[in-house]
Amino acid sequence: MMLVRHSRCSAAAAAATSVGTAAAAAARRVLSTDANVDALKVGAKFSVVRAFTAADVAGFARISADPNPIHLDAAAAKAAGLPGPVVHGMLAASLFSGIIGTKFPGAVYVTQSLAFRRPVLVGESVTAEVEVVRMSGSRATFATRVWRLKGEDGGGAGAAGAAAAAAETGPGATGAGAGSAGAAAAGAAGAGATATAGTGARLEGAGMGAGAGGGGGELALDGTAVALLPRRAGGCGHLGR
Repeated sequence: MMLVRHSRCSAAAAAATSVGTAAAAAARRVLSTDANVDALKVGAKFSVVRAFTAADVAGFARISADPNPIHLDAAAAKAAGLPGPVVHGMLAASLFSGIIGTKFPGAVYVTQSLAFRRPVLVGESVTAEVEVVRMSGSRATFATRVWRLKGEDGGGAGAAGAAAAAAETGPGATGAGAGSAGAAAAGAAGAGATATAGTGARLEGAGMGAGAGGGGGELALDGTAVALLPRRAGGCGHLGR
């Protein structure tokens, strides 16, 4: 697989011309986060802090055709044993592709496995983290995690976590079994997560290994992602196996 040199920069410039000054500034911000793949080491971490609003969740419900009331209605969520409306698991997982796509513009997502541990409540802040666990040429394997604050749900979410995960995925779909669905939904939602990185989220880990950890937090979901990362070449790059 090969990406013609400078094609990413040319495409970004063309898009900026067509959509105006605001988009041009956004494109420059995204490209400026480009990390050096050649210097990438095992253990490097990148993270983003995000809180999903009720409007975010309602929008994802429309896009994904998943209007499950536990995501949209407080009474329905409480009837299911949850402390309040919860974020779709795949919406939370979309933060991983947002991080990878922002730090490595031109990256190609290959796989994503997921296990849902605890629900994420609408409006609560979470930290999504990707950590490099293996490098083989341009192929990178990441440990992916979403952490939530301890006790933010009043103590009820831990007991309800398995039920929420089952409601999200159905029997047997957690863990590696969710990989194909995870990759598709995370890819579909990832562009939105990246686009809002300058407004609704805060990108961390500009330096290698600077990502936030889970200290003091509870693991909401985790898994493994594999992506083909673009090599730098005069500010743009080529993509190869």
